[in-house]
Amino acid sequence: MDVRNKASEKVAIKNLYKKEGISRKSIKLKDKYFDMYLYAKVK
Repeated sequence: MDVRNKASEKVAIKNLYKKEGISRKSIKLKDKYFDMYLYAKVK
């Protein structure tokens, strides 16, 4: 998920997803690159 999207991050945490890391410059929109958080469901 986009690091700027705080609402989605709150939903992921509330649903017991754990942050695994950050992917730098993984999204390209209109010649700009954006970072992305990586979350995973842990049992």
